[in-house]
Amino acid sequence: MITDKLKKIRENLDLSQRQIANKLNISKTAYGRWESGEYIIPLERLIDFCKFANCSIDYILELSEDKKFKPLNINRKK
Repeated sequence: MITDKLKKIRENLDLSQRQIANKLNISKTAYGRWESGEYIIPLERLIDFCKFANCSIDYILELSEDKKFKPLNINRKK
């Protein structure tokens, strides 16, 4: 679940809910509700979380087992 991934990543960063909330400029209560599943994390905030944690949205959404963010490399022929 997304909530499990948020918690696991936060714990791997060795941060409290309050610390990660501060990094994301949100309240500890809001972050705690996302992590507990009480509220769904908004997409914009999920992107912020992934950028901060340097992890892939695909990993959090359980679409990939690869945790690290990898930018797309699209080579277009002109």
